[in-house]
Amino acid sequence: MQGAAPDRPKRLGFLFCLLAVTLSTDLTEGNMFFIVVIEQEIALLTVGAAIALAICFWIWRTA
Repeated sequence: MQGAAPDRPKRLGFLFCLLAVTLSTDLTEGNMFFIVVIEQEIALLTVGAAIALAICFWIWRTA
């Protein structure tokens, strides 16, 4: 059971990164499916923060 434990944080970090990249791609193309009423500049800042958080989470869990 302990041998399978390190893979879970890596997969979770990868999913966070994938989500952040997907959101940033959709927002920069003008398809704001997730954030509708917020201006695009604020939405991009939010996605940037999500990317930074995902990277920090990835580093913290894999260290």
